[in-house]
Amino acid sequence: MIDFIDIALEDGNLATNAIAEILDQAYNQDDHHVLIVLDGYNTWLNPSKYNSFRYTNDPNLKGYIPPKDIALVRLLHKFDGHFLRQGVKYVTTTHRQSFNHIMTPEMVHWFDGYQHRVPNLTLDEFRYCVYFKILTEWTPAMYQEWEVEKYYMASQGNYSAFHDQYYKWSNDMEF
Repeated sequence: MIDFIDIALEDGNLATNAIAEILDQAYNQDDHHVLIVLDGYNTWLNPSKYNSFRYTNDPNLKGYIPPKDIALVRLLHKFDGHFLRQGVKYVTTTHRQSFNHIMTPEMVHWFDGYQHRVPNLTLDEFRYCVYFKILTEWTPAMYQEWEVEKYYMASQGNYSAFHDQYYKWSNDMEF
């Protein structure tokens, strides 16, 4: 696989082919465990930023290429983790900067049982999420343990509720 990576680095025109070959090797080997993680899957459903005259007549695309017509996106877009011999594939969506993010499994033709709703977090999981927010500099404040527990109780472990109320709570805090 290192040879494929070297070829892709030398010639950018072969990068997609190299990734396809690496994925094929990962899917069909028996020696190592494989984990494929794809984040931001819902952003792959939006039109790209690449113009093409072929899509000028489509009012939804407005001249931009849809992701299903881009080779690399099409390669990674498949729900084919069950074909891995020694591994698993996780696909996640993100809603951080997306305002129209209603997506149902029927819209992307998911198989039954491939969707998962995240339940409310435990106190430890909530604590890790808050600390991750601090480490990635989404928040400038370093919280004390009693503050994390207060936010946990106010949101009942629902991280989305904490995220929605974060600015309100942070304005109430005295630094």
